[in-house]
Amino acid sequence: MLSTIVTVPANNGKFIVKDLLKRFVSFNFRKKFCRGTIRVSQVETMIKKMRAQQYERILKVYWAISVKNQNYKNSFGVDRYSACDIYKIVVELLKRNSKKTPCVRTVQRDIKMLNDIGLIRTKLRKFGKDNIGHGSVAHYIQNMELAPHHKQIIWEYLVAMLEEKLESKMIVGDFDEDIKNAVFDTKKYCKPLQSSSHYTNILHSNDNVASSMSRHSPPPVINKANISYSNYKNSKNSIYNSKIQKNNILTEKNNVVTRLINRDIPKDFIDKIKDLSNNEQTYVNALHNLEMALDDNKQSKLKYVLEHFLEQFTNCYRYKVWMMMKRSDGVISDYDVIWKERFTEFVQKKVALNDYVKNVLAMEARDREERSRERSKEHSKEHSGERSGEQEKMINQQSLELANNPEQYTVNWTPPKKIYEKISKSNIIKDSLGFKGIKGVTLDSLGISKKVI
Repeated sequence: MLSTIVTVPANNGKFIVKDLLKRFVSFNFRKKFCRGTIRVSQVETMIKKMRAQQYERILKVYWAISVKNQNYKNSFGVDRYSACDIYKIVVELLKRNSKKTPCVRTVQRDIKMLNDIGLIRTKLRKFGKDNIGHGSVAHYIQNMELAPHHKQIIWEYLVAMLEEKLESKMIVGDFDEDIKNAVFDTKKYCKPLQSSSHYTNILHSNDNVASSMSRHSPPPVINKANISYSNYKNSKNSIYNSKIQKNNILTEKNNVVTRLINRDIPKDFIDKIKDLSNNEQTYVNALHNLEMALDDNKQSKLKYVLEHFLEQFTNCYRYKVWMMMKRSDGVISDYDVIWKERFTEFVQKKVALNDYVKNVLAMEARDREERSRERSKEHSKEHSGERSGEQEKMINQQSLELANNPEQYTVNWTPPKKIYEKISKSNIIKDSLGFKGIKGVTLDSLGISKKVI
Protein backbone atom coordinates (compact mmCIF):
# COMPACT_ATOMS: atom_id res chain seq x y z
CA MET A 1 0.00 0.00 0.00
CA LEU A 2 2.79 2.41 0.88
CA SER A 3 4.71 1.78 -2.32
CA THR A 4 1.67 2.47 -4.46
CA ILE A 5 1.00 5.77 -2.70
CA VAL A 6 4.57 6.99 -3.10
CA THR A 7 4.78 6.16 -6.80
CA VAL A 8 1.65 8.17 -7.66
CA PRO A 9 2.65 11.84 -8.32
CA ALA A 10 0.80 14.46 -6.28
CA ASN A 11 0.70 17.15 -8.96
CA ASN A 12 -1.44 19.95 -7.58
CA GLY A 13 -1.61 22.01 -10.74
CA LYS A 14 -4.80 23.05 -12.51
CA PHE A 15 -4.84 20.09 -14.89
CA ILE A 16 -4.85 17.60 -11.99
CA VAL A 17 -8.43 18.64 -11.20
CA LYS A 18 -9.66 17.49 -14.61
CA ASP A 19 -7.64 14.28 -14.51
CA LEU A 20 -8.91 13.44 -11.05
CA LEU A 21 -12.46 14.20 -12.12
CA LYS A 22 -12.17 11.78 -15.05
CA ARG A 23 -10.78 9.18 -12.67
CA PHE A 24 -13.77 9.48 -10.34
CA VAL A 25 -16.25 9.30 -13.24
CA SER A 26 -14.56 6.14 -14.54
CA PHE A 27 -15.35 4.43 -11.22
CA ASN A 28 -19.10 4.63 -11.89
CA PHE A 29 -19.26 1.20 -13.53
CA ARG A 30 -17.92 -0.40 -10.31
CA LYS A 31 -20.65 1.06 -8.13
CA LYS A 32 -23.42 -1.52 -7.74
CA PHE A 33 -25.56 0.13 -5.07
CA CYS A 34 -25.85 3.93 -5.22
CA ARG A 35 -27.96 5.92 -2.80
CA GLY A 36 -28.11 9.02 -4.99
CA THR A 37 -26.45 11.07 -7.70
CA ILE A 38 -24.06 13.99 -7.67
CA ARG A 39 -23.26 16.36 -10.52
CA VAL A 40 -19.84 16.73 -12.10
CA SER A 41 -19.67 20.42 -11.16
CA GLN A 42 -20.21 19.55 -7.49
CA VAL A 43 -17.41 16.98 -7.53
CA GLU A 44 -15.13 19.50 -9.22
CA THR A 45 -15.86 22.03 -6.46
CA MET A 46 -15.04 19.44 -3.80
CA ILE A 47 -11.68 18.69 -5.47
CA LYS A 48 -10.75 22.38 -5.73
CA LYS A 49 -11.75 23.02 -2.12
CA MET A 50 -9.72 20.03 -0.93
CA ARG A 51 -6.62 21.17 -2.82
CA ALA A 52 -6.83 24.88 -1.95
CA GLN A 53 -7.77 24.56 1.73
CA GLN A 54 -7.15 21.21 3.38
CA TYR A 55 -4.06 20.12 1.42
CA GLU A 56 -2.28 23.49 1.75
CA ARG A 57 -3.07 23.71 5.47
CA ILE A 58 -1.75 20.20 6.26
CA LEU A 59 1.49 20.98 4.41
CA LYS A 60 1.96 24.04 6.62
CA VAL A 61 1.32 21.93 9.76
CA TYR A 62 3.95 19.42 8.67
CA TRP A 63 6.42 22.24 7.86
CA ALA A 64 5.91 23.83 11.31
CA ILE A 65 6.57 20.48 13.00
CA SER A 66 9.71 20.01 10.92
CA VAL A 67 11.05 23.47 11.87
CA LYS A 68 10.38 22.94 15.58
CA ASN A 69 12.07 19.53 15.50
CA GLN A 70 15.12 21.06 13.82
CA ASN A 71 15.34 23.75 16.53
CA TYR A 72 15.02 21.07 19.22
CA LYS A 73 17.86 19.11 17.65
CA ASN A 74 20.14 22.13 17.22
CA SER A 75 19.61 23.26 20.84
CA PHE A 76 20.23 19.76 22.21
CA GLY A 77 16.71 19.56 23.65
CA VAL A 78 16.53 23.05 25.19
CA ASP A 79 13.97 24.51 22.72
CA ARG A 80 10.85 22.55 23.44
CA TYR A 81 7.40 23.22 21.98
CA SER A 82 3.75 22.32 22.37
CA ALA A 83 0.68 21.98 20.14
CA CYS A 84 -0.15 25.63 20.82
CA ASP A 85 3.14 26.70 19.21
CA ILE A 86 2.36 24.68 16.08
CA TYR A 87 -1.08 26.27 15.89
CA LYS A 88 0.36 29.83 16.10
CA ILE A 89 2.84 29.15 13.30
CA VAL A 90 0.15 27.70 11.02
CA VAL A 91 -2.20 30.65 11.64
CA GLU A 92 0.57 33.14 10.85
CA LEU A 93 1.44 31.37 7.60
CA LEU A 94 -2.19 31.28 6.47
CA LYS A 95 -2.64 34.99 7.23
CA ARG A 96 0.32 35.83 5.00
CA ASN A 97 -1.39 33.98 2.14
CA SER A 98 -4.74 35.70 2.89
CA LYS A 99 -6.32 32.39 3.83
CA LYS A 100 -9.08 31.75 6.34
CA THR A 101 -7.87 31.28 9.93
CA PRO A 102 -8.67 27.76 11.18
CA CYS A 103 -9.76 26.90 14.70
CA VAL A 104 -7.65 24.87 17.17
CA ARG A 105 -9.79 21.79 16.64
CA THR A 106 -9.06 21.84 12.89
CA VAL A 107 -5.29 21.86 13.41
CA GLN A 108 -5.62 19.06 15.98
CA ARG A 109 -7.53 17.00 13.41
CA ASP A 110 -4.78 17.62 10.83
CA ILE A 111 -2.13 16.41 13.30
CA LYS A 112 -4.22 13.30 14.00
CA MET A 113 -4.41 12.63 10.25
CA LEU A 114 -0.61 12.87 9.97
CA ASN A 115 -0.42 10.28 12.75
CA ASP A 116 -2.85 8.00 10.89
CA ILE A 117 -0.81 8.22 7.70
CA GLY A 118 2.39 7.38 9.53
CA LEU A 119 4.31 10.57 8.79
CA ILE A 120 4.59 11.52 12.49
CA ARG A 121 3.99 10.08 15.92
CA THR A 122 2.82 12.26 18.80
CA LYS A 123 4.55 12.08 22.18
CA LEU A 124 2.89 14.17 24.92
CA ARG A 125 4.42 14.68 28.39
CA LYS A 126 2.30 16.26 31.12
CA PHE A 127 3.58 17.97 34.28
CA GLY A 128 2.36 17.72 37.85
CA LYS A 129 1.37 14.97 40.23
CA ASP A 130 -0.39 12.17 38.45
CA ASN A 131 0.15 14.16 35.22
CA ILE A 132 -2.79 16.48 35.96
CA GLY A 133 -3.10 20.26 35.96
CA HIS A 134 0.43 21.59 35.48
CA GLY A 135 0.72 21.90 31.69
CA SER A 136 2.46 19.75 29.15
CA VAL A 137 4.98 19.66 26.33
CA ALA A 138 4.60 17.80 23.06
CA HIS A 139 6.99 16.36 20.57
CA TYR A 140 6.04 15.06 17.16
CA ILE A 141 8.50 12.44 16.00
CA GLN A 142 8.88 12.48 12.20
CA ASN A 143 9.21 9.39 10.05
CA MET A 144 12.38 10.38 8.22
CA GLU A 145 12.04 7.58 5.68
CA LEU A 146 8.80 9.10 4.34
CA ALA A 147 9.79 12.75 4.84
CA PRO A 148 11.02 13.28 1.22
CA HIS A 149 7.65 12.05 -0.10
CA HIS A 150 5.33 13.67 2.43
CA LYS A 151 3.53 15.84 -0.19
CA GLN A 152 2.61 12.88 -2.38
CA ILE A 153 1.50 10.83 0.60
CA ILE A 154 -0.75 13.59 1.98
CA TRP A 155 -2.31 14.23 -1.43
CA GLU A 156 -3.09 10.57 -2.13
CA TYR A 157 -4.56 10.15 1.35
CA LEU A 158 -6.94 13.10 0.75
CA VAL A 159 -7.91 11.69 -2.66
CA ALA A 160 -8.66 8.32 -1.08
CA MET A 161 -10.86 10.01 1.54
CA LEU A 162 -12.79 11.87 -1.17
CA GLU A 163 -13.18 8.70 -3.22
CA GLU A 164 -14.58 6.93 -0.17
CA LYS A 165 -17.05 9.78 0.33
CA LEU A 166 -18.27 9.46 -3.28
CA GLU A 167 -18.43 5.67 -3.24
CA SER A 168 -22.19 5.54 -2.65
CA LYS A 169 -23.09 8.23 -5.22
CA MET A 170 -23.31 8.07 -9.00
CA ILE A 171 -21.55 10.95 -10.76
CA VAL A 172 -23.69 12.35 -13.59
CA GLY A 173 -23.31 15.20 -16.04
CA ASP A 174 -24.77 18.60 -15.28
CA PHE A 175 -27.24 18.40 -18.19
CA ASP A 176 -27.89 14.65 -18.42
CA GLU A 177 -31.30 14.94 -16.77
CA ASP A 178 -32.27 17.89 -18.98
CA ILE A 179 -31.24 16.02 -22.12
CA LYS A 180 -33.20 12.96 -21.07
CA ASN A 181 -36.41 14.90 -20.33
CA ALA A 182 -36.17 17.38 -23.21
CA VAL A 183 -39.47 18.11 -25.00
CA PHE A 184 -39.52 19.82 -28.40
CA ASP A 185 -42.40 21.94 -29.66
CA THR A 186 -43.01 20.93 -33.30
CA LYS A 187 -46.63 22.02 -33.68
CA LYS A 188 -45.75 25.12 -35.68
CA TYR A 189 -43.78 23.19 -38.27
CA CYS A 190 -45.74 19.96 -38.64
CA LYS A 191 -47.69 21.06 -41.73
CA PRO A 192 -44.73 22.50 -43.67
CA LEU A 193 -42.74 19.33 -42.96
CA GLN A 194 -45.56 17.09 -44.20
CA SER A 195 -46.05 19.15 -47.36
CA SER A 196 -42.35 19.15 -48.17
CA SER A 197 -41.72 15.53 -47.23
CA HIS A 198 -42.08 14.32 -50.83
CA TYR A 199 -39.57 16.88 -52.06
CA THR A 200 -37.08 16.07 -49.30
CA ASN A 201 -37.39 12.34 -50.05
CA ILE A 202 -36.49 13.05 -53.68
CA LEU A 203 -33.45 15.03 -52.58
CA HIS A 204 -32.28 12.27 -50.25
CA SER A 205 -32.75 9.67 -52.95
CA ASN A 206 -30.67 11.77 -55.36
CA ASP A 207 -27.95 12.08 -52.72
CA ASN A 208 -27.89 8.32 -52.28
CA VAL A 209 -27.59 7.78 -56.01
CA ALA A 210 -24.74 10.25 -56.25
CA SER A 211 -22.94 8.77 -53.28
CA SER A 212 -23.27 5.14 -54.40
CA MET A 213 -20.58 5.00 -57.07
CA SER A 214 -19.00 1.85 -58.38
CA ARG A 215 -15.52 1.06 -57.17
CA HIS A 216 -14.24 0.23 -60.65
CA SER A 217 -15.87 3.04 -62.65
CA PRO A 218 -13.18 5.34 -64.08
CA PRO A 219 -13.39 9.02 -63.17
CA PRO A 220 -14.51 11.39 -65.93
CA VAL A 221 -11.86 13.20 -67.90
CA ILE A 222 -11.97 16.91 -67.08
CA ASN A 223 -10.24 19.62 -69.03
CA LYS A 224 -8.50 21.55 -66.26
CA ALA A 225 -7.54 24.33 -68.62
CA ASN A 226 -11.20 25.15 -69.31
CA ILE A 227 -12.03 25.06 -65.61
CA SER A 228 -9.22 27.40 -64.69
CA TYR A 229 -10.23 29.75 -67.51
CA SER A 230 -13.88 29.77 -66.47
CA ASN A 231 -12.99 30.28 -62.82
CA TYR A 232 -10.67 33.13 -63.70
CA LYS A 233 -13.27 34.64 -65.99
CA ASN A 234 -15.93 34.49 -63.27
CA SER A 235 -13.66 35.63 -60.47
CA LYS A 236 -13.96 39.10 -59.02
CA ASN A 237 -10.32 40.01 -59.71
CA SER A 238 -10.21 38.93 -63.35
CA ILE A 239 -9.24 41.54 -65.93
CA TYR A 240 -12.43 40.87 -67.86
CA ASN A 241 -14.71 41.61 -64.90
CA SER A 242 -12.63 44.57 -63.73
CA LYS A 243 -13.01 46.22 -67.14
CA ILE A 244 -16.76 45.63 -67.11
CA GLN A 245 -17.01 47.08 -63.61
CA LYS A 246 -15.04 50.19 -64.60
CA ASN A 247 -17.19 50.68 -67.69
CA ASN A 248 -20.37 50.33 -65.63
CA ILE A 249 -19.19 52.92 -63.11
CA LEU A 250 -18.17 55.31 -65.89
CA THR A 251 -21.53 54.94 -67.65
CA GLU A 252 -23.45 55.41 -64.42
CA LYS A 253 -21.40 58.50 -63.55
CA ASN A 254 -21.97 60.10 -66.95
CA ASN A 255 -25.71 59.43 -66.75
CA VAL A 256 -26.18 61.00 -63.31
CA VAL A 257 -23.98 64.00 -64.19
CA THR A 258 -26.05 64.59 -67.32
CA ARG A 259 -29.30 64.42 -65.37
CA LEU A 260 -28.05 66.90 -62.77
CA ILE A 261 -26.85 69.37 -65.39
CA ASN A 262 -30.26 69.15 -67.08
CA ARG A 263 -31.76 70.14 -63.71
CA ASP A 264 -29.71 73.37 -63.79
CA ILE A 265 -27.10 72.21 -61.27
CA PRO A 266 -23.90 74.23 -61.82
CA LYS A 267 -20.95 72.30 -63.24
CA ASP A 268 -18.72 73.95 -60.63
CA PHE A 269 -20.81 72.38 -57.85
CA ILE A 270 -20.46 68.89 -59.37
CA ASP A 271 -16.70 69.37 -59.70
CA LYS A 272 -16.55 70.39 -56.03
CA ILE A 273 -18.26 67.11 -55.03
CA LYS A 274 -15.73 65.21 -57.15
CA ASP A 275 -12.79 66.95 -55.44
CA LEU A 276 -14.16 66.06 -51.99
CA SER A 277 -14.73 62.36 -52.88
CA ASN A 278 -11.94 59.88 -52.18
CA ASN A 279 -12.82 57.56 -55.12
CA GLU A 280 -15.12 57.23 -58.10
CA GLN A 281 -17.71 55.08 -56.33
CA THR A 282 -18.09 57.63 -53.53
CA TYR A 283 -18.46 60.38 -56.13
CA VAL A 284 -21.21 58.50 -57.99
CA ASN A 285 -23.05 57.62 -54.77
CA ALA A 286 -22.90 61.23 -53.61
CA LEU A 287 -24.45 62.41 -56.88
CA HIS A 288 -27.22 59.81 -56.55
CA ASN A 289 -27.91 61.00 -53.00
CA LEU A 290 -28.05 64.60 -54.25
CA GLU A 291 -30.50 63.62 -56.98
CA MET A 292 -32.75 61.89 -54.44
CA ALA A 293 -32.62 64.95 -52.17
CA LEU A 294 -33.60 67.23 -55.05
CA ASP A 295 -36.60 65.01 -55.83
CA ASP A 296 -37.81 65.09 -52.22
CA ASN A 297 -37.27 68.85 -51.73
CA LYS A 298 -38.70 70.35 -54.91
CA GLN A 299 -40.61 73.03 -52.99
CA SER A 300 -37.44 74.39 -51.35
CA LYS A 301 -35.03 76.78 -53.01
CA LEU A 302 -32.38 75.08 -55.10
CA LYS A 303 -29.69 77.23 -53.53
CA TYR A 304 -30.62 76.07 -50.02
CA VAL A 305 -30.64 72.38 -51.03
CA LEU A 306 -27.21 72.58 -52.66
CA GLU A 307 -25.63 74.50 -49.79
CA HIS A 308 -27.03 72.11 -47.16
CA PHE A 309 -25.95 69.01 -49.12
CA LEU A 310 -22.44 70.40 -49.57
CA GLU A 311 -22.17 71.27 -45.89
CA GLN A 312 -23.30 67.80 -44.71
CA PHE A 313 -21.14 65.94 -47.22
CA THR A 314 -18.04 68.01 -46.40
CA ASN A 315 -18.29 67.93 -42.62
CA CYS A 316 -19.85 64.53 -41.85
CA TYR A 317 -20.30 62.04 -44.72
CA ARG A 318 -17.27 62.20 -47.01
CA TYR A 319 -16.07 58.77 -45.89
CA LYS A 320 -19.49 57.22 -45.16
CA VAL A 321 -21.62 58.44 -48.03
CA TRP A 322 -23.95 55.43 -47.71
CA MET A 323 -25.39 57.05 -44.56
CA MET A 324 -26.86 59.84 -46.75
CA MET A 325 -28.80 57.32 -48.84
CA LYS A 326 -32.57 57.02 -48.63
CA ARG A 327 -33.28 53.43 -47.62
CA SER A 328 -36.52 51.46 -47.81
CA ASP A 329 -35.12 48.05 -46.81
CA GLY A 330 -34.95 48.70 -43.09
CA VAL A 331 -31.24 49.57 -43.03
CA ILE A 332 -30.45 52.50 -40.74
CA SER A 333 -29.35 55.74 -42.42
CA ASP A 334 -29.27 59.47 -41.62
CA TYR A 335 -31.40 60.56 -44.58
CA ASP A 336 -34.39 61.62 -42.47
CA VAL A 337 -32.15 63.36 -39.97
CA ILE A 338 -30.37 65.30 -42.72
CA TRP A 339 -33.39 66.40 -44.75
CA LYS A 340 -36.19 66.59 -42.17
CA GLU A 341 -34.48 67.89 -39.06
CA ARG A 342 -31.22 69.56 -40.05
CA PHE A 343 -32.48 70.99 -43.35
CA THR A 344 -35.51 72.59 -41.68
CA GLU A 345 -33.25 74.25 -39.13
CA PHE A 346 -30.86 75.32 -41.89
CA VAL A 347 -33.66 76.99 -43.89
CA GLN A 348 -34.99 78.79 -40.82
CA LYS A 349 -31.57 80.25 -40.10
CA LYS A 350 -31.14 81.25 -43.73
CA VAL A 351 -34.50 83.06 -43.77
CA ALA A 352 -33.66 84.83 -40.52
CA LEU A 353 -30.29 85.87 -41.95
CA ASN A 354 -31.89 87.21 -45.14
CA ASP A 355 -34.38 89.25 -43.11
CA TYR A 356 -31.51 90.66 -41.08
CA VAL A 357 -29.59 91.59 -44.25
CA LYS A 358 -32.67 93.27 -45.73
CA ASN A 359 -33.16 95.32 -42.56
CA VAL A 360 -29.50 96.38 -42.57
CA LEU A 361 -29.67 97.41 -46.23
CA ALA A 362 -32.89 99.35 -45.64
CA MET A 363 -31.28 101.23 -42.73
CA GLU A 364 -28.23 102.07 -44.86
CA ALA A 365 -30.50 103.29 -47.68
CA ARG A 366 -32.32 105.60 -45.28
CA ASP A 367 -28.99 106.91 -43.96
CA ARG A 368 -27.83 107.63 -47.52
CA GLU A 369 -31.01 109.55 -48.27
CA GLU A 370 -30.62 111.65 -45.11
CA ARG A 371 -26.96 112.41 -45.88
CA SER A 372 -27.80 113.34 -49.47
CA ARG A 373 -30.49 115.77 -48.27
CA GLU A 374 -28.05 117.34 -45.80
CA ARG A 375 -25.42 117.77 -48.53
CA SER A 376 -27.95 119.38 -50.87
CA LYS A 377 -28.97 121.84 -48.17
CA GLU A 378 -25.36 122.78 -47.42
CA HIS A 379 -24.64 123.20 -51.11
CA SER A 380 -27.61 125.53 -51.61
CA LYS A 381 -26.54 127.64 -48.63
CA GLU A 382 -23.02 128.05 -50.01
CA HIS A 383 -24.25 129.37 -53.38
CA SER A 384 -27.03 131.61 -52.02
CA GLY A 385 -25.18 133.10 -49.01
CA GLU A 386 -22.31 135.57 -49.07
CA ARG A 387 -18.81 134.43 -48.39
CA SER A 388 -17.36 135.30 -45.05
CA GLY A 389 -14.38 137.60 -44.64
CA GLU A 390 -12.03 134.81 -43.78
CA GLN A 391 -12.94 132.90 -46.95
CA GLU A 392 -12.34 136.01 -49.07
CA LYS A 393 -8.94 136.57 -47.44
CA MET A 394 -8.03 132.97 -48.13
CA ILE A 395 -9.09 133.26 -51.76
CA ASN A 396 -7.17 136.52 -52.24
CA GLN A 397 -4.09 135.01 -50.63
CA GLN A 398 -4.28 131.99 -52.91
CA SER A 399 -4.68 134.20 -56.00
CA LEU A 400 -1.60 136.22 -55.03
CA GLU A 401 0.45 133.07 -54.50
CA LEU A 402 -0.64 131.73 -57.86
CA ALA A 403 0.27 134.98 -59.56
CA ASN A 404 3.73 134.94 -58.01
CA ASN A 405 4.37 131.18 -58.47
CA PRO A 406 2.11 129.59 -61.10
CA GLU A 407 4.04 126.23 -60.93
CA GLN A 408 2.95 125.65 -57.36
CA TYR A 409 -0.67 125.49 -58.55
CA THR A 410 -0.59 121.80 -59.23
CA VAL A 411 0.82 121.07 -55.76
CA ASN A 412 -1.21 123.28 -53.39
CA TRP A 413 -4.49 123.17 -55.23
CA THR A 414 -7.31 121.64 -53.21
CA PRO A 415 -10.47 120.55 -54.93
CA PRO A 416 -13.74 122.18 -54.01
CA LYS A 417 -15.72 120.69 -51.16
CA LYS A 418 -18.37 119.32 -53.48
CA ILE A 419 -15.89 117.29 -55.52
CA TYR A 420 -14.06 116.08 -52.37
CA GLU A 421 -17.26 114.80 -50.80
CA LYS A 422 -18.22 113.13 -54.02
CA ILE A 423 -14.93 111.25 -54.23
CA SER A 424 -14.65 110.30 -50.54
CA LYS A 425 -18.25 109.21 -50.08
CA SER A 426 -18.60 107.15 -53.21
CA ASN A 427 -19.20 103.36 -53.12
CA ILE A 428 -21.05 103.50 -49.77
CA ILE A 429 -23.44 100.63 -50.61
CA LYS A 430 -22.08 97.27 -49.40
CA ASP A 431 -22.18 94.28 -51.67
CA SER A 432 -24.84 91.94 -50.21
CA LEU A 433 -23.20 88.94 -51.88
CA GLY A 434 -20.39 89.16 -49.32
CA PHE A 435 -22.61 87.87 -46.50
CA LYS A 436 -21.87 84.21 -45.70
CA GLY A 437 -24.08 81.50 -44.27
CA ILE A 438 -24.49 80.50 -40.65
CA LYS A 439 -21.64 77.98 -40.80
CA GLY A 440 -19.58 79.70 -43.46
CA VAL A 441 -20.28 77.24 -46.30
CA THR A 442 -22.11 78.97 -49.19
CA LEU A 443 -21.96 78.78 -52.94
CA ASP A 444 -20.79 82.41 -53.05
CA SER A 445 -17.90 81.81 -50.63
CA LEU A 446 -16.78 78.83 -52.74
CA GLY A 447 -16.77 80.87 -55.94
CA ILE A 448 -19.38 78.67 -57.62
CA SER A 449 -21.39 80.22 -60.45
CA LYS A 450 -24.95 81.21 -59.49
CA LYS A 451 -26.66 81.05 -62.82
CA VAL A 452 -30.33 80.17 -62.61
CA ILE A 453 -30.14 79.87 -58.78
